[in-house]
Amino acid sequence: MTAEETIASLEAQLKQALERLGQMSEQLQQTQEQLREAHARIAELEKLKTPAPPFVKANKKNQKRARRKRSKSVMHTTTRLDQGLCLRRS
Repeated sequence: MTAEETIASLEAQLKQALERLGQMSEQLQQTQEQLREAHARIAELEKLKTPAPPFVKANKKNQKRARRKRSKSVMHTTTRLDQGLCLRRS
């Protein structure tokens, strides 16, 4: 390969690299424009946010109440029949 051929191939590679660089810079500008639009949209949406209500209930865990004991009259469920058998009422 002669020096002139080397120079020609290097110039071709340089042109390709410059074309890629131009494409990448265009893509970068488009992306930056999209980013600006997104930031503007976010700022607009934040302005539309409704404020929190002035009174908010505290988060409480569901606390179980203690079980209520039955009265003694309910606990006495057996009745005697004439035959001497015990039955339970349900």
